[in-house]
Amino acid sequence: MNILDRYIAHSVVTSYGLVLSLFVTIFSFFIFVEELDHIGTGQYALADAITHVLYTIPGRIIDLAPITALLGSIIGLGTLANHRELIAMQTVGISTLRIAWSVLRVGILFMLTIVVVEEYIHPPLAHYAHNQRALALADTQTLLGEHGFWFHQSSRFIKVGGLRYGKLPEDIDVYEFNEQGALQVFTHARSAEIVNPNQWILRDVEQKIIDQRGVTSQHLDELIWNSFLSTQQVGIFSTPPDMFSLTQLYNYLAYLDETGANSNRLELVFWQKVAMPFTSGVMVLLAIPFVFGPLRSATSGKRILIGAGIAIAFYFANQILGHVGLLYALNPLFITFAPIGILLGIAFWLWKQHL
Repeated sequence: MNILDRYIAHSVVTSYGLVLSLFVTIFSFFIFVEELDHIGTGQYALADAITHVLYTIPGRIIDLAPITALLGSIIGLGTLANHRELIAMQTVGISTLRIAWSVLRVGILFMLTIVVVEEYIHPPLAHYAHNQRALALADTQTLLGEHGFWFHQSSRFIKVGGLRYGKLPEDIDVYEFNEQGALQVFTHARSAEIVNPNQWILRDVEQKIIDQRGVTSQHLDELIWNSFLSTQQVGIFSTPPDMFSLTQLYNYLAYLDETGANSNRLELVFWQKVAMPFTSGVMVLLAIPFVFGPLRSATSGKRILIGAGIAIAFYFANQILGHVGLLYALNPLFITFAPIGILLGIAFWLWKQHL
């Protein structure tokens, strides 16, 4: 049976690889074409566009996981069916459920791979791609150094030491010089909230004012700072939530809950990330009875067309339900898992009918 498992797994894994490679290439090309419009803005060059596309590939792999699981399973099993190999296996006494289990094992391994990519590989690469793109689109007055981000305009400089939850500036130093190049005001803040590109609220502030009389120090709980940063520069601190890991999103949601901020959209993203591996697994469950049932004698093209149609319909239904849920403030957990539950019910019904 180990030989059989390996043989079926090889067919299915090969199909997974072909489907994933094809779709990743297509969507990466579309992203690259979009990035071409930004070349020439700031310091953004062709090499930056290529780097951005390459570093965001893991994110596209995650997004394409459900359609990969569905089409990969359909094509892998369909290839065996076209060559009459499924019939040969059943003729020698191998049950349909035994063959299905071999396919499910590949699906489970794929689900675990998606979890690893989603938590450990995609976030750091996506953050790096986002930061480098934002820095290049900004201008020559922006720099990412060893100790954080540096910005300057005329006689004012600001250093942001880090980003909490990937979004909130921390360890902020603001230097203001006079026309002679002497330091006039030094401001240090533990953290900041960006109200808009032109206005920040600095928190836990230590400020030193230097003049002819000496140095005057003061501590402020909050200070409204009129920022000189451009919209592109502030974009560095606006990391899209889909670039976060589950852990980062969970911690950020806890912070928003403490501050009383609206977090419905982030909750939806969080549960969608949680649901992604399960969605892929359900797609595998759905694919198996299709091949053994209504698609057993179908051509490869018909199987691919039907599989793609199911995946696209599920994607749009999921997106529509998500937007409607946000509009009417529905529970993000419900609107995320309701379509998966419906799909799972269809899969179990098909299993009962054909396996």
